[in-house]
Amino acid sequence: MRRQDGDFNWNEKMQGVVLASFFYGYVTTQIPGGMMAQKFGGKRLLLFGIFWTSALTILTPVITHYGDFPAIVITRIFEGIGEVCCVATSTREALGYRTANQMTKFYAPTSLD
Repeated sequence: MRRQDGDFNWNEKMQGVVLASFFYGYVTTQIPGGMMAQKFGGKRLLLFGIFWTSALTILTPVITHYGDFPAIVITRIFEGIGEVCCVATSTREALGYRTANQMTKFYAPTSLD
């Protein structure tokens, strides 16, 4: 199989930074994402998160073409921030206002049925 080079000359370390940059944005905004889900509600935050992440994903090739490596890293960080909105909202909506016992059953079933 012939190896095909792409448009960008990025070494493995740079590729790793691009892949990890999503995680950087995602991890650093976990708690603020949960607080925003409580403050603004699930529907609005989920809509914002989906729109934000989708728009950045669609614009990623154009942004990367004009901004090269720094632009893709920043874009991926912002995509991670937008994804937190989706995860925080879905967790809040799935749990609702349940008791601690009900939450434990949701995440750790007590039987193998």
